[in-house]
Amino acid sequence: MKLFLLFFGFLFSTGLFSKDKTLLILPFVSEASLSKEAIIVNEFVHLDFESKSSYKLIKPRNKQAACFELDCGLKAGEKENADYVLTGSLRKLGSSYFLMARLIDIQKKEVVHSNRGEAKTEEELGRASSKLVQNLSHSNQKEEIGDDADNSIKQESFQIKTEPEGAEIWLNYKKQEGLSPKEFTLKRNEEYHIRVKKDGMIRERVIRVKKKQEDISFSFNISETSILWEGEKNFSPNPSPISERFGFSFFQPISINDTGTPKYFQFNMIYGQNRDLFGFGLGGINRNAVPELSDKSTRPSIIRGTQLGFINIGGGELTGLQLSLFNISTKAKAFQLGLIGNWNTEDFTGAQIGLGLSLVSVNKNFGNFSGFQWGTFININEMDFKGMQVGGLMNVNNGEHSGLQMSLLVANMNNGVHRGIQLAPLLNYSKENFEGLMQLSSFNYSAKDSSGLQLGLINRTGANMNGMQFGGVNLAGVSLSLQFGFLNRAESSKGWQLGVINYSKGKAKLQIGILNIAKENRIPILPIVNFDF
Repeated sequence: MKLFLLFFGFLFSTGLFSKDKTLLILPFVSEASLSKEAIIVNEFVHLDFESKSSYKLIKPRNKQAACFELDCGLKAGEKENADYVLTGSLRKLGSSYFLMARLIDIQKKEVVHSNRGEAKTEEELGRASSKLVQNLSHSNQKEEIGDDADNSIKQESFQIKTEPEGAEIWLNYKKQEGLSPKEFTLKRNEEYHIRVKKDGMIRERVIRVKKKQEDISFSFNISETSILWEGEKNFSPNPSPISERFGFSFFQPISINDTGTPKYFQFNMIYGQNRDLFGFGLGGINRNAVPELSDKSTRPSIIRGTQLGFINIGGGELTGLQLSLFNISTKAKAFQLGLIGNWNTEDFTGAQIGLGLSLVSVNKNFGNFSGFQWGTFININEMDFKGMQVGGLMNVNNGEHSGLQMSLLVANMNNGVHRGIQLAPLLNYSKENFEGLMQLSSFNYSAKDSSGLQLGLINRTGANMNGMQFGGVNLAGVSLSLQFGFLNRAESSKGWQLGVINYSKGKAKLQIGILNIAKENRIPILPIVNFDF
C-alpha cells in the first residue's frame, strides 16, 4: 500500500524537456512472486523518464515481453523504431530488492549504460527506481555532449603501475594494448574492474574514478604484498581456456570466472570463489557466489554437481551433493552431509544429514523442505516440511508438517498443522491442528483440534478431539470419539469415555468406569455406567 502511495505522489512531479530521442521501456524481468513489485517499478521508471528526462517515450504497438538481455532489447527496439531501449530486472535476495537496468542504443547495437539499485524494503523501491532513472538519463546526456571542452570535466587520467613492470592489463574484462605502466582516461564516478597479469599471477581491483585520481599500483612479489587474505589481492593462476573450465586457487577472494563460464572442476587450497559449477568442487572453503560480471549481471550462481571441503557455500541454486564440516546453501535439490551441520536459506528438496560431531550441530532451513532430514542434535525448519525428520534431541518445525517427525531423546515441536506421525520419548507438541495418524510420547499435546491417535502417559487436545486418546490421563475440549485411560476429562463428551474415573464438565454420551461424572447429564454422578438420556 505504501508503495502505491509513493507512486501516486510522483504524479505531481513534472519537468520541461525537449523530447528529441525516442525510448522504449520494456517490462522488467522478475520471478513470478515479484510480479506486483515489477509492475510498480515499471510504472515508476515510465513516469520518471517521461517527466525528468529528454527522451520521448514510445507507446508500443504490441504487448512487450519482459526483457533484460541485449538481443531481445534490440529486436523490440528495431520493431518499434526506437532510438533507445531500456531493459531491466528485479531480484530479491533475503529481504532486499535489487534493480538492474540497461540502456541500449539501437543504432550502435550495444549497451551504452547500465546501472543498479538496491532497496531494503518494498517501500524503498520507488526511491531506488527514481535514482536508477536519474543515473541512466544523466549519464547518457553527458555522453551525447561529445568530446568538447566540457567533456574533460567528467574524465580523469591516471596510470596503472605494476612492480615489476611489463604486466598485461584488462579493463572491464577487455584486454588493453600495451603493458604496464600505462595511462588511461576514464569517466568520473564510474566503476571499473582492473586486472593485471604478470608471470602467471593475477591481481584484481574494483575502483570508482574520482577527482584527482591517484595512480593504481600492483605488486607481484608475494612476500611483500601483505597477508594472504587481504581482499584486493588474488593469489591464483591466470584464467585461460583451460582454467576457465578446470580451475585451481590457493586463496582467491575475488572470482576470476568473469565470463560466467561454468567450471567442470575447481580445486581450492584454502579458499576459492567462483560463480557456476557444473562438476566437482574440492578444497578448504568452496564458495559459489554471485559476483558482478562484465555484463553487470548478479543472477544467483548455479551448482550442478558436488562440493567437497571443510566448508561449502552455495550462493544460488544447488542440484547435487555437498559434503563438509558445514554446508550452506540457498535453494537446493540435493544431498547434504555435514559433520557439524547444514544451513539452508530457501526451499530444500532432498536429504539433509547433520552427523553432529559438535555440541552446536544443527540442520537449519528457512524455506520449504521436502525429503529426509537427520540431525544428531537439532533440526529446525521455518516453513513447510514434507517428509521424514529425525533428530537426536529435538525437531522444530514452524510451518505445516506432513510425514514422520521423530525425536530419539527429547521432543518434537510443530508450530503449524501436523499431518502424519510424531514419535518422541518426552513430548510431542502441535500448536495448530493435529491431523495425523499418531502421537506417541510421554506427553502428547495438540493445542487445537486432534484427528488422530494420541498414545502416551498424558494426552491433551485443546479443542475438538476427533480421534482417540489412549493413556494414563486424557484431556480434551470436546471429545467426539474415544477416551481410554485411568482418568478421562473433557469439557463435553459426544463419544465414549472408558476409564477408572471419567469426567465431563458438560454432557457425556457414554461413560464406563468406577466413577462417572457428567455435570449436565440427567444424573450427574453414577458408578459403573453413565449416559445421556
